[in-house]
Amino acid sequence: MVTNEKRDEMLTGSIVALITPFTQEGAVDYLALSALIKWHIEQGSQGIVLCGSTGEGISLSSQEKLNIFKQGVQIGKGHIPIIAGTGTSSTSTTVELTQAAKNIGVDACLVIVPYYTKPGIQGCIAHYKEVCSVKIPIFIYHHPVRTGIKLPIETLVKIAKDPYVWGIKESSADIEYAVRLSQEIAKPLFCGDDHLVVPLMALKFKGCISVIANLIPKQWQQLLCMLSDQDFKQASKLYEKYHSLCTSLFLESNPQCVKYALYQMGYCLPHLRLPLMKPSIDVRERIRKEMQALGLCSNFHLSGIGG
Repeated sequence: MVTNEKRDEMLTGSIVALITPFTQEGAVDYLALSALIKWHIEQGSQGIVLCGSTGEGISLSSQEKLNIFKQGVQIGKGHIPIIAGTGTSSTSTTVELTQAAKNIGVDACLVIVPYYTKPGIQGCIAHYKEVCSVKIPIFIYHHPVRTGIKLPIETLVKIAKDPYVWGIKESSADIEYAVRLSQEIAKPLFCGDDHLVVPLMALKFKGCISVIANLIPKQWQQLLCMLSDQDFKQASKLYEKYHSLCTSLFLESNPQCVKYALYQMGYCLPHLRLPLMKPSIDVRERIRKEMQALGLCSNFHLSGIGG
């Protein structure tokens, strides 16, 4: 079981939703992945989510996911909490993957509301009950745009009563919904929409499971610390500095833009797995300009198609 100290780490601050780097041939680039994990440890990220939406989890095989989880645990053990994205559209597959991730030694699992199948409320409740039976800490991932399901607050309250539910990643981009959630759920809440981090942290959200943290882990963690300390004046100044870059990362489907941005920094190739593709030329130019203005572009690019 996770130590109390590590549990506290997972319940606060900046948790990066890490990309999955690929080689020129389309295989998982484990060398680049290793470098990214070590970089986030050095930069002060408070946790790493592997194989989530930003990590193209839906395009990875189960074996690839398990290999990525193993590498994350091997590098992060004792240094940073590793959270495995194990949610799928199938309850049995999700349970199997969650059990395998537990056996590998991850600290927790991020489990998205079942997508595509669009189960009813009772189906969602039963789904999480089965996943919680694995007896590993889980974070519910509520993202209606990706799943087609916006759970009623009362349903999330019921699901969150299970002791193995440690928190909720809220990504509905609905401030009114977030306000009600913060009032009615005692479990830790995490912002899943980077552009809403300031108002949601003001609602006592505990942290952010972030896309932009892939690019600015130290600065994003500093921002989260300011917000936790309710230093909203300084936090607003820091957020404003990166707001335009943050916006550019969501001009196309995530993680197309953030992976291209990481390529500009020299951390990975820009390759994705179909149906995801590199951003359009106009969006790539916008991202380059935003990063150049912030001094984030590297003079060294890895070999591959950059654009």
